[in-house]
Amino acid sequence: MLRVEATYPGLMKLRCFSQKPLRRERFSIGLHVRLCKRYRTVRMQPPGPRRVLVAVVTGPEGDLIQAWRERYDTKQAARLPPHLTVCYRPPDAPLNDLEAQVRHAFDEPVQVRLGPVFVLGHPEAPLAVGVHETDALDAARRRLFDGTYVQMGGRHEWPWHITCIRYGYKRDREELLATAARELALDAAWLIDRISYLELRDGRYQPVAEWDLSRVAPGRGT
Repeated sequence: MLRVEATYPGLMKLRCFSQKPLRRERFSIGLHVRLCKRYRTVRMQPPGPRRVLVAVVTGPEGDLIQAWRERYDTKQAARLPPHLTVCYRPPDAPLNDLEAQVRHAFDEPVQVRLGPVFVLGHPEAPLAVGVHETDALDAARRRLFDGTYVQMGGRHEWPWHITCIRYGYKRDREELLATAARELALDAAWLIDRISYLELRDGRYQPVAEWDLSRVAPGRGT
């Protein structure tokens, strides 16, 4: 048995005790404190609100697409209007900087052509209205992501489309395509003349800002 060397008589009641383990214990405690300081827990910040830059489809074509969505994809139709996404992850930046980048990209309204519904090559297999004759739109997207005023986030390239059935993989796509061919057979020019900055609030996307592409921004050229 180890010899006990203690200042206080009460320690004589403890067995297998000596000053050497006590020094080792103090070392262990000191090491633990240092490790806690080195690997302290970092409080995670809650994610910011979800936002997106889109061109909302208006006019007769927009009304037709929205009516079809309300009939066949009611939940998503209530969540946001028919739209063409131009940036999936805009940065948390001042509105003036975002507007400057948008107007740099879209220095004038852009015309495209809307076409038949197709199944987008994506795991969720959404059904979407086709968007064609997009050379000017492609050029605008390249400028949107060039970081002149602010760097846009998210993917930089994707097939242009206007979603009308969000989760096609859960649905009978062949039947929906046949229905769309009868009820949503679009072949029309569409002028993109407004970009909307939307934020998800209480389950619906609400406008934060909208920029008329036919209007010159104060202090900037179109």
